[in-house]
Amino acid sequence: MLKQNKDLMEKNLIFSVLIIKFPPSSPISSTTYQPEPITFTPLSTLQPFPPLFPTPLPPYKPPIITMLPFPTDRLQKRVFLCQMYLLNQANEAYANHNSFEYHQTSQRIQNAIDNQLKPTPLRPYLENVHVWYLYNSGPHLAVEFSLIMLIPSHANIGLTSVKNVFLSILPGIEDQLNGTYIDRNSISIQYLHI
Repeated sequence: MLKQNKDLMEKNLIFSVLIIKFPPSSPISSTTYQPEPITFTPLSTLQPFPPLFPTPLPPYKPPIITMLPFPTDRLQKRVFLCQMYLLNQANEAYANHNSFEYHQTSQRIQNAIDNQLKPTPLRPYLENVHVWYLYNSGPHLAVEFSLIMLIPSHANIGLTSVKNVFLSILPGIEDQLNGTYIDRNSISIQYLHI
C-alpha cells in the first residue's frame, strides 16, 4: 500500500525550475555562484482558486414604478363613404343585384380601388375597401363604396387627405377598368361617424 501511494504521488507531481542568469558585467558574476538546490513542489501546495461568487447575491426585487408609462396611441376606426360615376357605363344587368354581371363589376371596381391604394400613404391604415351599390344613373353607372381605416388618434387623416389621395389614383383605377372615364366633379367622400 505504501508503494501504491508513492507511485500515485510521483504521477501527480509537477516540477518547477527557476534559473537565474546574471549578465557578465554584473558584480555578482565575478564571484562563483552556487545555485540553491532544486526543490520540487507538488501540485497540492498551490493555493486553490477563489470561489466564483464570493458573496451571495441578494434576491431580485423589481423596481418600484413611481411614474405611469406614457399612454399608447389607440387606433380609431374611421369609415369614409364614397361615391363616383363611371361615365357611359350604365347596363340593364346592374338593375338586378343578384346578377353575375353586377357581382363581377362590383368585384373589379373593388379590386381596382384596393390595388391603386396599395402604394399610397393611406395603405398602412386601410383595413378594407367595400363596394356597396352599383346603380344606373342615366347613361352613367353610380358606384357607392366605403374605405374602412384604422388610424392612430394622433394622425391627421381626414376628408381632405382621403379625397386628395383618391383623386391622385383615379388614372390607375380607370386603366384597371379598361379605360373607363370617372367624372372627377361627381366624386363625393363623407365621413361616417360610428
